[in-house]
Amino acid sequence: MKNNKIVLLLTILIFVFTISTYAKTVKAYRLGTYPLIKGGVADVDALKTKLFKNDEQVKKGFELAGHADLYLPFMNALETAEIVEKEFPTGTVLSWMIYRPGSKVRVAKDLEWASTKPLKAFTFTLKQGCTNYHFVIPKKCGNVSFYQITEDCPVCKMDVTPEKANLNDKITVDLSGTNCVDAIEIEVMAADGSKVAGTTMDSAGKWETSFDKPGEYTIKAKASKANCEASGCEARVIINAPPVCCVKVASDKTHYTNKPVVIDASCSNDPDGKIVKGVFEVKDEAGNVVATHNMTGDNLIWENSFAKAGLYTICLSVEDDFGAACTSCETKLEVKRKLFFPMVAAGPMLAKGTYSGYLFARGGVGFWAIPDVLDLTLSVGGALTLAGEPFKSLVMGTLVLNYHAGPLYFGGGLGFTTKVRNDWDGGLNLVGNIGFDIIKTPSSAGSIFGELRVPTGSEYEFSKNHMILLGFKYIFNL
Repeated sequence: MKNNKIVLLLTILIFVFTISTYAKTVKAYRLGTYPLIKGGVADVDALKTKLFKNDEQVKKGFELAGHADLYLPFMNALETAEIVEKEFPTGTVLSWMIYRPGSKVRVAKDLEWASTKPLKAFTFTLKQGCTNYHFVIPKKCGNVSFYQITEDCPVCKMDVTPEKANLNDKITVDLSGTNCVDAIEIEVMAADGSKVAGTTMDSAGKWETSFDKPGEYTIKAKASKANCEASGCEARVIINAPPVCCVKVASDKTHYTNKPVVIDASCSNDPDGKIVKGVFEVKDEAGNVVATHNMTGDNLIWENSFAKAGLYTICLSVEDDFGAACTSCETKLEVKRKLFFPMVAAGPMLAKGTYSGYLFARGGVGFWAIPDVLDLTLSVGGALTLAGEPFKSLVMGTLVLNYHAGPLYFGGGLGFTTKVRNDWDGGLNLVGNIGFDIIKTPSSAGSIFGELRVPTGSEYEFSKNHMILLGFKYIFNL
């Protein structure tokens, strides 16, 4: 029994290769005696397949090596990592290597490749944040080995907005694109080289500042990290005295949708120059920008129409001949919707009996109870029979309440028809319809619709007395 233990100990010491222990590292001269993957690996596909097949042994090896946290990232990275074949020269030191003497997994540490021939292996890098873990897997045995750790150094990246600003405007210095950094030092220099502001950040992020004097400023940043050379970047900001902006709309008249509104900014001026550019911006009640318009010169008068009713904010930004800007003026504009609208409809119709054909046409007027959501439509027209007796040409009227959900609408109401045939007198109908908008402009809409009309009298059976309409409806002057 004692002899068996001695043999096992000697076997482990011999490991996968012949070793020499003249220094702190173990010198390895050959591989293949105790492979993690029997038969080795010839190509990348075989490597992936066999490592997944031996995942439990790989997991055990990572645990023994003290890197259990890297096991899952390592296995996941195998699917997409760039795995390349490489020859490592004599003297290459591996931090640790997983090997398998018999059925048990072992880990050897601090191995130096001492053979005169290069070590042929596959290698890839596992990136975790700014840390890079480099792995080496010898082709002959498939023993997963950890080569070294490297850290990404910072690359300073700065965005400054805006590049031109008025006095006391907020300037945002955005360094959030700078990665792998321990500290960032920021300095703001005036044109004469004097430092006017600065700060230190312990991580990438944003810094805000402002200026109370016009001129050109240089913002410099230096990103640093231990064992890395500092990375610098800079940007310029120009501060100018602003012009005075002014914008107004006529307040003594009602403004309707799809009708031109005069927006007048000709009252803007510049104390020390002239206005050369104006930018109009229209925002809805939620603050969303719904329209913009750029103009040059100092005659800043813009005509614009609005497709939707609501309370709008007209914002103006003007720029003078020195590039200074003013964005502090705005005015309110209420745009109302015309609630009544005319409509026409036409198409074929079937009257149940023998489903005899008709052609119908009607016109009417609608009212938006809730604009773009709920409308009440009253229409009157006629239908011309195509079948003759016993069916009659008739007059019809319809009052329908429709609910709109985007382009789809549906609703119901009451209708009236004159005599349809000898056994079907005129009277009230129950009406239901459904339609879909296929044309939509700011001032009109066209839709196809289907309509079912059923007489209300108890003497009428649905199976023998109903009308089906399929038509096209056009609404205009919205």
